[in-house]
Amino acid sequence: MVTDFYFGRNYAFSTGFNFAFLNGKLTYGDSYILNGDTINGQMNRKYKFVYLDIPYMIKLQTSTFGRFSFFGQIGFSTGFRISAKTRDQFVRDDNESSIEENSNITSGTTIIREAVLFGAGLEYHLDVNTRIFFGVNYSNSLNNILKGSNSVSGLNQKALLNFAEINLGVLF
Repeated sequence: MVTDFYFGRNYAFSTGFNFAFLNGKLTYGDSYILNGDTINGQMNRKYKFVYLDIPYMIKLQTSTFGRFSFFGQIGFSTGFRISAKTRDQFVRDDNESSIEENSNITSGTTIIREAVLFGAGLEYHLDVNTRIFFGVNYSNSLNNILKGSNSVSGLNQKALLNFAEINLGVLF
């Protein structure tokens, strides 16, 4: 869902909302408690996040060339975490066995994700008010989304969710 509020002929404040389905992988040394014993090993973790993102950007657009116009945009985005899940594979240091499990890690992640957004694209004008748009945005995360510390090293966990996205839609 995208909305442009024009404050000049070719300048707009662009906002709306979208759902971001973000995935990632981390591998790190960790420990696991099994039957009261602490076992050291390596954690292979696959993350699956869902965020409700609300972008707020300034959009600069060219005049039309035939039925096309081009745009660039820059701004910020605030994402609200809806879910955070992992699929873990813990491999023991002695390679004797591995343990696999799925987890909900909502309590181990921050609720809000802040990011800088910038992008570019083009619009095809069907009539005066209706346009089809295609664009590419890059989202550069500003804050750490993980809480807590590593059980082996004691270091704070840190992850930034940076991604590129392709946008396709209709503005009317």
